Amino acid sequence: MGVRLRFRAPAGQARGPPCRGLRGVGVQLEPRRRAGQSERETGHVKGGNEGKGDADATGSAPRRGKRTRDPEKTKRRILAAAEAEFARKGYDGSRLRDVAEVAGVHHALLHHYFGDKAGLYRAVVERAFTEVSSQATALLASRETVEALLERYVDALVTFHVESPGLVRILYLASLDEASPAYEVCRELTATFLAPLLARMAEVVEKSQRAGKVRDDVDARRLVALCLGAVSFLFYEDRFFGAYLGEDVRSPEATAAHRDAAIRFLRAAVLPAG
Repeated sequence: MGVRLRFRAPAGQARGPPCRGLRGVGVQLEPRRRAGQSERETGHVKGGNEGKGDADATGSAPRRGKRTRDPEKTKRRILAAAEAEFARKGYDGSRLRDVAEVAGVHHALLHHYFGDKAGLYRAVVERAFTEVSSQATALLASRETVEALLERYVDALVTFHVESPGLVRILYLASLDEASPAYEVCRELTATFLAPLLARMAEVVEKSQRAGKVRDDVDARRLVALCLGAVSFLFYEDRFFGAYLGEDVRSPEATAAHRDAAIRFLRAAVLPAG
């Protein structure tokens, strides 16, 4: 790295041309900046600018070279952090600054992407419902027997509740307080995403009833709803049912047992006796 000479005149002496005699003149060595290099990077900072420009919008220190930005990746990180916070503290107990800290971003980004806490909460729940809706739509589009379809329905329900404990907790907490904004968000998204899927599942069962393939003395809509309610409540109240059953209801062994019991229940309800 090259250096340059900085000439400093003694106090009270006017500064003359830099190349005249050096006697009585202080000499200071200063690193020469490369093209594009800031004074802070050379270690020489002129007064008055300390602390400015140290952080970008994410709160991270600036790095040399070209910085790659990925807004979608940042959003996913924020949503994951928000899901954990809402599951642990509920809607009312969660703070955007805490979410930002967990996500490792500046809290201003949360306002930029999601508006406010209600907007962030909606985004967390809607992301999960969108994924479930996509999987369920693919399931309903398959040309399987009603028995196989119901088995896959049960399997999807159990898998969701086991693999998404944070969201399950969020939905449960929202159901406890009708005055909370979270309750209205979940009610609206349930009506938008979940209710139509349950209705389509019931239609599949009803079609098989009309074709004489399954029992017609069972209310298909109620059957589908009861299955969802039974599986959901088992995981909503996992501590109670864990104590009752004497097991961890989320363990692989317990999960397999839940799935088997629910499938047997549905088979008995829809398949002709004998």
